[in-house]
Amino acid sequence: MLRSCRGGSSYCTRERQAKDSQITLLTDSKQLLTNQKGKLEEKIVELTAEIGGLTAEIGELKLGEAKLKEGNQGLQSTILQIGNDKLAVRDFASWLISKTVTVTFEPSKTRFSVHCDVLWRNSPYLRDASLAPDAQKGNVILAEEDYRIEPFQAFLEYCYLNTYFSSKYGVDQPELIYFHAQVYALADKLQCAELKAIALKRATAWCYGVHTHPDKKDFSDMFPWVTSAIKEVYTHTTDSASGLLPQPAGNTECGSVSEPEITRDRFRLLLAKLAAVNLTGLRDFNTFVEVHHQFPDFATDMLPFVRDCSHSTSAWPDERTWRSFLVPQPPQLQKAGLVAMRRQESLNFSKIMGSKTFAVHVGEEAMQFNIHESALGSSGYFVKLMASNWIETQERKVYLTSEVDTPEAFAAFVQHCYLGDYFCDESRADCLRQHAAVYVLADRLMAFNLKTIAYAKAMKLCTSALEGGPKPDEILLAIPAAVAIIYENTYDNSTNRFPWEPEASAENPPESKENIVGESNELPESDAAEVHRIGKLGPKRKSSQVEIMKQFGLRGQQIDDFRVLLASFASMYLSELREQEEFMAVHHAFPDFARDLMLLVSAGEGMELDGGGQLKLTTG
Repeated sequence: MLRSCRGGSSYCTRERQAKDSQITLLTDSKQLLTNQKGKLEEKIVELTAEIGGLTAEIGELKLGEAKLKEGNQGLQSTILQIGNDKLAVRDFASWLISKTVTVTFEPSKTRFSVHCDVLWRNSPYLRDASLAPDAQKGNVILAEEDYRIEPFQAFLEYCYLNTYFSSKYGVDQPELIYFHAQVYALADKLQCAELKAIALKRATAWCYGVHTHPDKKDFSDMFPWVTSAIKEVYTHTTDSASGLLPQPAGNTECGSVSEPEITRDRFRLLLAKLAAVNLTGLRDFNTFVEVHHQFPDFATDMLPFVRDCSHSTSAWPDERTWRSFLVPQPPQLQKAGLVAMRRQESLNFSKIMGSKTFAVHVGEEAMQFNIHESALGSSGYFVKLMASNWIETQERKVYLTSEVDTPEAFAAFVQHCYLGDYFCDESRADCLRQHAAVYVLADRLMAFNLKTIAYAKAMKLCTSALEGGPKPDEILLAIPAAVAIIYENTYDNSTNRFPWEPEASAENPPESKENIVGESNELPESDAAEVHRIGKLGPKRKSSQVEIMKQFGLRGQQIDDFRVLLASFASMYLSELREQEEFMAVHHAFPDFARDLMLLVSAGEGMELDGGGQLKLTTG
């Protein structure tokens, strides 16, 4: 039976119409949304294409900007090179009126006739020389060993024309840097400040042009000339503020005391910056390494422009190499000032007490230590001393008074004699210095096992600092003192002498390296077992050292282990260390350390000029 529609057929009809209308409206809305979606998708495609076009345009603009910058750099370099080549002709004729003086170079007898007014106006030095009471009338004699003819010709060109020419060299010839250095050094000696400024500006332009010219040559071709320029400038100029950057006078924070102005020789800094930027290649050039070692001022000037090497122990010796010499020390023992003993030392301790004692007076105050003879068997020095018939053996006492013989270091030696180890309070800020002092004393006393332990303790300290242990700042404060101790008292195989020994010469031939207490390096046969015990570390340490040298790229030089440790650790924190006056002083005082550090640091960044064409002196 059909259901009846409430309200009659008209009501049902209206209800169906309303539903149909809603369906139609929804259908139209769906169609409208579909159309809008299509338009949005088309718009997205258009915008994506537009973004792609803009991205490509930005890339082209950046490429154009880079080319423009490169062109501007080359143009700036060219402008700097030709900027001073302007002939001063207005007053040229008036300069030829005065009488002349003859400048003669000996022994070649090369002569130049120069007008007095021109010469005296540009060189107070030559004016005084020509007017000196003992001078030959109308003649100035210059020795060629002190003065070179070619840069003097450049000086004469400047005297008459307010410029000098280098047309015999190409614009980018490597010889140019050396030529400008010669002119600069001569101008400095002749007291011609304007010529110095021109030579500096041209040398700056050459350095800048070499690094910015798109077709620059391999810089290694220029290494010999750069090295010669360094020798020339650092031999013939002076500068008392080595290692510092120029700084105007200013007030301190309290405002009561004015800080002095720091002025520097700009040519020195230019060469130092040039070397720092190209250090990666230069340090493989042996002559450069020799010059770096020969001129401490240059080494220190270069220091602000190089960068730290990476903070990593990956290139350090295998921990098993040095940790094997350390007795594990529990923290509670360290806090209590105690040390743990190896089993062998504990078994021998009672035997030591059965021997006679030997009085050792240490240091300027002659602090006395009464030590059992059996305990002193760990020292080749004392083994040989006690086996001799010298007066020290007969009186059973000896005085140790050298610089390395300090009571503190000797106390560590005594601990090692009895316990096989020594205690160092690792909370002390100068712990690294203490290990260095023990190391050099052990080397002097031929206590090679103690020497290795001191090195291992220092290595552990530095490694722990790099791995987040003790604050590196505390170790950095101790670096200068440790460097002074190690580099003053360890052997340098690159020169085959100790730092305090005079260089060999015809009047002063090298002496044989004899033991401190005898005429040869051989110990008595009765101590063969002890010799074997002392010497058995030798091959291991030597092979370890060779491996260290390979890892640090020191080209096979037999550098002392502790030297390598200090130089490598300092190279990782150079930016902080060079803020210390003590570190800069030590760096300048020990060329060996400066050389070792230079071989490890990272090269500096590129060169930039200010608006006046001078080099921007920013740290590395």
